[in-house]
Amino acid sequence: MMNKLQRLILTLSIFSVFFVGCAEPKRSLPTGSEDMKFDPLVWADEKAIVPAAHESGILVSERERMLSDLVKNVLPGSSKSDIEAMLGPSLGTSYFASVDKDFIYYLGPEREGYFGNIDSEWLLIWVSSDGVFEKYAIYND
Repeated sequence: MMNKLQRLILTLSIFSVFFVGCAEPKRSLPTGSEDMKFDPLVWADEKAIVPAAHESGILVSERERMLSDLVKNVLPGSSKSDIEAMLGPSLGTSYFASVDKDFIYYLGPEREGYFGNIDSEWLLIWVSSDGVFEKYAIYND
């Protein structure tokens, strides 16, 4: 039987795991990000955000499978207009309104989450003052 202090510690631990991870950028690319070369036609297909089983046992969308090639090989050196031409217009979601970014794209359901695929995975892109790709981050909501 747990005493009040143990219940409080357990409750706070669960709370911190759940809420601290919300809307925080991932520090590395998740499993399955290196499975495909970037293809703008596949990216633009509405089915590209639908997850499918990955050999690791998690669900991964085609956009998520192209992520490594996109951020390591395609985006560096790209202008703001190049990025929009390749990836389409940025989503106008208010969810990341407090994050200063230039582009936001939905990738699919969150991979490797604590509670399965209940959250979403997003690609945020920043361009420099001279209009060239500067950095990216993967956020989960």
